[in-house]
Amino acid sequence: MDWLNIHRSTLATEQFLGCEPVQRATWLCLMAYCADQENGGRIDGASEWSDRKWQQVVRVTKGEVSESCPLWSWDGGAVVVWAYPVEKEAEVRRNRENGGKGGRPPKPAGNQVVTSGLTQTETQTEPTAPISAETEEERKGKERKEKGRGKVFVPPTIEEATEYAKGIGFQQVAKWMDHYKSNGWKVGKNKMTDWKAAIRYWKSKDGAAFAAPTLQEWMEHGERVATANPTHTRQVWPRALAQAAYHGAAANGWRGVTDWKGKILSECLRWVGNENGRART
Repeated sequence: MDWLNIHRSTLATEQFLGCEPVQRATWLCLMAYCADQENGGRIDGASEWSDRKWQQVVRVTKGEVSESCPLWSWDGGAVVVWAYPVEKEAEVRRNRENGGKGGRPPKPAGNQVVTSGLTQTETQTEPTAPISAETEEERKGKERKEKGRGKVFVPPTIEEATEYAKGIGFQQVAKWMDHYKSNGWKVGKNKMTDWKAAIRYWKSKDGAAFAAPTLQEWMEHGERVATANPTHTRQVWPRALAQAAYHGAAANGWRGVTDWKGKILSECLRWVGNENGRART
């Protein structure tokens, strides 16, 4: 698609506002890449991509997209982008296919009349209707109609929500369901579209429900991650930096962190990239 329309209300949701600026920028790059590929907001085989490919193709680092976030999720080896305009992509495909079949047949140049035995063409010019610019109200009306054509949201049962929450370690399902059920299953002023993303967002806000690691677990895993790649065996995980990252996350109540091992991986990849960049200069 040549255009990627993101409604203003999407940027006012809890999923978007609850994320860090780097995560928001990463999500925007993922959206742009999927729109260019017209892949339905799903990047298959993404887990096999190298960091260089992520930077060249999507313009983000592998560490940034590996971190858990309500704006995208991992389904096996594929990345699924939140709020991707699947319906708009289908509409663009239909219009492209219809355009390839050809438009209306051309109108005749004029009416042929016979005068004195000779055939001549009488050209008739149709009046041109005035073209007016689309008003802001008309544009908003079209957007509301397009939004209304989307899929109908079906709220989850308590069993479905509990089963999903159990898989990601979220324990306050009843509280989560009571909140959104009493609010008409709305996120802010908008109708909810993805209840699983809403559960992940609540989990990221709930520091008490997050099983935080000990400092020893954090440090040991960080050292394993730093030396996992044979090309980086000469590099040692900086203990002072790791300890500072741990205490910073703990002081913030682990809010926004749903996968502490993924956070270490992200920090390690960023640090390794900086070290390699300094070594080349």
